Amino acid sequence: AGAAIGFDGLNNPGIVATDPVVSFKAALWYWMTNVHSIITSGQGFGATIRAINGALECNGGNPSAVSARVEYYTDYCRQLGVAPGDNLFCNGDNGNNSGHNGVSYFSLVCPAVS
Repeated sequence: AGAAIGFDGLNNPGIVATDPVVSFKAALWYWMTNVHSIITSGQGFGATIRAINGALECNGGNPSAVSARVEYYTDYCRQLGVAPGDNLFCNGDNGNNSGHNGVSYFSLVCPAVS
């Protein structure tokens, strides 16, 4: 990230934690290089969880964290009046909401938005 956004991350990695501009740039760099294409390709929110924190949370690693992320996401979608799309979870089935009896999580929490 350092070379791409203009800071010496090898010799001063702590700058990401202490400089708000570098922190924002690093977060945006990570999103654009690792996550953006996932969401724009239609893989769904669950795939973004997998790209960001998959090793810790997906495939049963921390189902409560995944559920909390999905709840926040669907709440923001509801507030904005937009549909969150399919594949909200990252539970080893490519995010196809298994464990919810085939019912979209979104339809459970945001039935008013189509």
